[in-house]
Amino acid sequence: MTTGTTEGPPTGPLPPTGPLLADGRADPVFGSIADGVGLRLQGRRDEARRMLTEVWDELGAAGDPLHRCAAAHALAGVQDEPNAELEWHLRALLAADQVSESRTPHPSGIRPVALYPSLHLNLADVHHRLGNNERARLHVQLGRSALLELPPDDARNVLAAALDRVEVRLDGPAPA
Repeated sequence: MTTGTTEGPPTGPLPPTGPLLADGRADPVFGSIADGVGLRLQGRRDEARRMLTEVWDELGAAGDPLHRCAAAHALAGVQDEPNAELEWHLRALLAADQVSESRTPHPSGIRPVALYPSLHLNLADVHHRLGNNERARLHVQLGRSALLELPPDDARNVLAAALDRVEVRLDGPAPA
């Protein structure tokens, strides 16, 4: 998944097809989210936004927090305005916090700590685009701290490099 701009950092705590349930079946909610992301990747943003909004509405406030996190994360990527994108990123972070507070392992096997580097990366990026560089720096720091919870693999390296790119932009000229 990426942020709402074409120059945004590549991110995504979930594989494109979504995680499987404990019994090996595909999770239908993650399947719908992946379909919405697929529409966005095809350049069909309006269709993606409609599909992902339907998923969000079906989940409701009482829906599974991991599903809400993934849906909000995907919805952020189809927003046309940075303020709307920020709202969705914040919803994703709130849902991730609810996943983390749960003492029961999620049936998909996803570890909640795996969500945070990407979420903070996206928040740093959008805060920078909105001119909120102090908030952006905070999320770069939080993203780097969250990376320490991940195994040293390619995904961690991609996220670390994306955080580096946001930090470089923070040190450069303000966005137009």
